[in-house]
Amino acid sequence: MSQLQCPNCGGPIDLKLGSSWAVICQWCNASVVRTDRDLRSLGRVADLAPTTTDHQVGDSGSLGGTAIFVAGRVQLDQGRGPWDEWYVQHGQHWAWLAKAQGQWYLTYPTQPTGPLPSWQQMTPGQLPPLPGVQGEWVVDEQGQSTVLSGQGELPFPIESGKRGLFVDLSGANGAFATIDYGDGSEPPKLYVGRRLQHGELQIQSSGAMPTPSAEQVKGDRLRCPTCGDAVPIRAPAITESAVCGSCNSVLDYSQGKLQFLQKLEQHRAKPLIPLGAEGTLKGEKATCIGYMERWCRVGGERFRWSEYLLHTDHGYRWLMEDQGHWMWLRPLSGGEVQGGYGPVATVGGRRHVLWNSVEGHVSYVVGEFYWRVERGESGRLRDFIKPPYVVSQEATGREINWTGGEYVEGDEIFEAFGVQGKPPRKIGVGLAQPNPHSIGFPALIAVVLSVALFGLMGFVHARHPSDRLVDGPVTVPLVPSTQPDPSGRNATVTPPFVVREGPTLLEVTVRTNADNQYIGVPAALIEQNTGEVIEFYVDAERYHGVSGGESWSEGSQSNTAHVNQVPAGTYTMRVDPFWQSFPQPGAYGTGLRPPAVELAVETGAQSRGCLLFALFLIWLPAIVFFIRHSTFEKKRQELKTV
Repeated sequence: MSQLQCPNCGGPIDLKLGSSWAVICQWCNASVVRTDRDLRSLGRVADLAPTTTDHQVGDSGSLGGTAIFVAGRVQLDQGRGPWDEWYVQHGQHWAWLAKAQGQWYLTYPTQPTGPLPSWQQMTPGQLPPLPGVQGEWVVDEQGQSTVLSGQGELPFPIESGKRGLFVDLSGANGAFATIDYGDGSEPPKLYVGRRLQHGELQIQSSGAMPTPSAEQVKGDRLRCPTCGDAVPIRAPAITESAVCGSCNSVLDYSQGKLQFLQKLEQHRAKPLIPLGAEGTLKGEKATCIGYMERWCRVGGERFRWSEYLLHTDHGYRWLMEDQGHWMWLRPLSGGEVQGGYGPVATVGGRRHVLWNSVEGHVSYVVGEFYWRVERGESGRLRDFIKPPYVVSQEATGREINWTGGEYVEGDEIFEAFGVQGKPPRKIGVGLAQPNPHSIGFPALIAVVLSVALFGLMGFVHARHPSDRLVDGPVTVPLVPSTQPDPSGRNATVTPPFVVREGPTLLEVTVRTNADNQYIGVPAALIEQNTGEVIEFYVDAERYHGVSGGESWSEGSQSNTAHVNQVPAGTYTMRVDPFWQSFPQPGAYGTGLRPPAVELAVETGAQSRGCLLFALFLIWLPAIVFFIRHSTFEKKRQELKTV
């Protein structure tokens, strides 16, 4: 620490950091540069604009268990209102501390090992190399700023009105970087750091340098300068503008007070969640501070949805409502999203498929916002989904913003914020609405039951193995007919065979060389001791020919019939076949001779028809769920715009 005199006014100047090369005199606002011998004045800087600041020069505290001291402050403007960045000493290093959209960022000066890409090359979405810096980086914003003023000690002199170019980048796990290109007269400066976790930064006020923001009017007492109605500011730390709900005036709040910017021509709307409503959703206590309605046009048709801006201790959140479907969204850095500029965006290892790409427009706003609301705002919106999750990209000018979240039921939201009544009825299918007709569980049950069925059949077959009782040719009449010979001269009677266990199932198979012929085999089982007769019928047919120059065929030269509930006993089988010939165009020399017929009888066989019917019943619930699941997804497909 050393004390020097201001060369402009003679007032005392205390330099607390050895790394400081410039200081703004608190007595005369002179920008003073430290030389090897003394201090040199560069002239006065503009007065600080009153802003809603969290910290002041001279404050101190800790970050990650290491002491942190606020030494200086730079005030900048992008044309949308001033913001502050803080020059701090963190341990043995100096760094920059800044806050954006409710999140704190800390960056350290970093020396690249090679030339940095030019500002013109750093368009949003690019993946530029940062020589000497590990990891993959993506450009979030490409902007311009103007130096307004400064305060306290700084690593470089401040010149009010000086314009410069900058680029903000993000990487994985909260990594953050800024490249300061200045006015182009010097090589760009690289600052690399990270986004701080909630509660990680602990700074206590020293009270040494109060600013006008400390004396500002309380947020709940502010009034619209146009109509005089109350315009409460519930989140002064992130609010840059507000829209009066009474007269639709856009009001600037970047300097800690309400100033008129413009009048919006818009209809009057009533948000479902009232402004100022507080609730706990997804484990976070939130306050509804802003509401907007947006629209897009797809295929000549206009679609409208609503968005609610929420303030939490962890930063801002969004609730989006579209035809009764709700989504809870939080900000993402570009570094958290892999891909995202093609058909797939991956966040946390989860792949989301591009579903929508539209131009979104703002039609109504009320409440407070972390940016300066402008008339006719629009941006390119792209939605990636993996229900119930969604990742959204909004590109506006030279900036890209990402949000990610999940589908939430309206009842849960109304209960969380204490909203009376019922949420709006759902219409159609929501963009990220989970499909209620899951086929996973029914399919799993069907697989388990199918395995059990086949296991049971195997067990039965092992206990009751099959036994071939009859297998051989049968006599076929020489002349075709439509029914068996009434005289029975062509009937064949098999030798006696024994059915050992019963009642059982007999499988009767007929095999032929039918060629454009039909073979019918009436048969009867005759029990030798009781004379009981069991009649059945089995047939086969096979046709082929040429039609329109194309060959065709149908039918089969074999067929099987099952005879159920056959008691144990000694049987013979009487068969009395007949046949018919049906010559087909293009089939030569067929159907002239009687076909040869063989018959096989087997006990212990399992009915294929019964098996298929049992499998159908087992899989029927899964089939129904599959149809419902597919119908639901077909309706979601109707929302797709890419």
